[in-house]
Amino acid sequence: MKRWEIDTVFNLKAEFIRQPDGRWLASVAELPGVKVYGRTRKEARTAVQDLALRAIAERLETGGETIPAQSGALREKKAAL
Repeated sequence: MKRWEIDTVFNLKAEFIRQPDGRWLASVAELPGVKVYGRTRKEARTAVQDLALRAIAERLETGGETIPAQSGALREKKAAL
């Protein structure tokens, strides 16, 4: 008998766009309002993951609109420079 099982993780795509001033804009289309800036792509990725998880948690706590659950993890879409 299994004691632990990981079955469902949210599968969301983050889009990264390099701004003319050098900053990175990261957003998650499936989560309206989840948009962040970072000085580096890595900083933007960390910030968008954090905000996406907070948005999902808030929706779960308040009984808001649900997010489709799928197997996988946060994935990223490379933006053209």
